[in-house]
Amino acid sequence: MFGFMPNQSLQKSVKSMYARLLVFLRLRLAQFGLSNLYQPEQILSEALLRLECALKQGKNIYNHEAWLRTACFLCILEVRHDENKLLNIDININIDETLANTLTSHNLKVEQSEVTETYQILDQVILELQASERELLMMRFYENMSWDEIACKFANRGETISLPALRQRGSRAMRSLRKAYQDQIRLLLSDV
Repeated sequence: MFGFMPNQSLQKSVKSMYARLLVFLRLRLAQFGLSNLYQPEQILSEALLRLECALKQGKNIYNHEAWLRTACFLCILEVRHDENKLLNIDININIDETLANTLTSHNLKVEQSEVTETYQILDQVILELQASERELLMMRFYENMSWDEIACKFANRGETISLPALRQRGSRAMRSLRKAYQDQIRLLLSDV
């Protein structure tokens, strides 16, 4: 007689929350240019998994919708970061058939040689940096280590450094790399 009867108002609130989150996700995916690559349901399912993990870890979450909205937004930022990283790192040029028909093989070889030349210049410039700058940049961008992980690695070697100071070192190393790269490009252009 008193069996489980689902609360109708709870079901309606969950459905409306789900609909609001999907609208939010559609807008954010379009904002970041990812709507043709990802569906809102994919991002929401990732956020729900993170919510489940957070609840299992004993975190107190008072507003699930707000927490999910933030988690969804962070997932989109991570996806965008990964997509940009793939675009920046991938040297292999994948061209679909329609674009391949419009480009001649000569143009493609010229583009590939320019990319190869750019990476050769970068390799040379990186080798000219100070060892500490080169090591920091390699840890941060090649090994994809966070600033916390880099600080821990330095601490394990006996060099204690705060995160702001470490980030400042990273900024200086990037400035040195940019300047050396621009100087090298200017030299090459002056030779032409």
